[in-house]
Amino acid sequence: MRLTFLQYLTETKAFRLSPTQIKQAKANMARISQQVLAKEKGRTREREMRVWASTGGQYGWWHPVKDVITFGWSSKNYHVTQIFKNPEKFGISEQEMRKAIDEWKATESMRYTYAASRVFKKNQDDYENVMRIMKDGYYDTMPSVSVLATEKGWVYFSIQGNPGIGIQTNASFGSSRKDSLKAVIREYISVVRQPESIDVMLFNKNRPRDMLFTEPLELNTIAEIEKFLGS
Repeated sequence: MRLTFLQYLTETKAFRLSPTQIKQAKANMARISQQVLAKEKGRTREREMRVWASTGGQYGWWHPVKDVITFGWSSKNYHVTQIFKNPEKFGISEQEMRKAIDEWKATESMRYTYAASRVFKKNQDDYENVMRIMKDGYYDTMPSVSVLATEKGWVYFSIQGNPGIGIQTNASFGSSRKDSLKAVIREYISVVRQPESIDVMLFNKNRPRDMLFTEPLELNTIAEIEKFLGS
């Protein structure tokens, strides 16, 4: 049986502590624990303010415990691009990525696009070739890969507006996990108290026509947001 440090001090013959010393040791450990929790809470709040209260549009991937990944959206820099640039940061192994790419190539909606695409050229089954092309932003979506990231807790987000100076905001959050969607929305509304609207997208890699998500669920009032969070 493993002993806690305090149990080691009191239950072994290594040390003989008086009741007063034991009481003081417990108080010191409780104080240290509170300091650690306070520091972690402060770090979390700092992250929340940096992401949700920043100026201008925000694009990225949110995770409940890992650092938020933000990026500048452009015609060749999309949400899925970030995963291909650094799959390890998303907790995705090469084996998982290979499987997700194979799933994408096998879907009915992508079969023709993939085979006919000039950018894939001759090596259509080459993993490294697909990785390179996706890093370069030739495609703006690969549902099987995005879903894989969300299965690991990541949430796609896009924020329009500027809550820092009172401009109405619209937020879009997407994931295959409803618990992750609820968690990110709770964090978001703790900073942006009255968002103009929130679009919730449930990702599904098996959607036809290469559609990553179902029709967005629009939450336009606090009551609708609370109803979703309680569902």
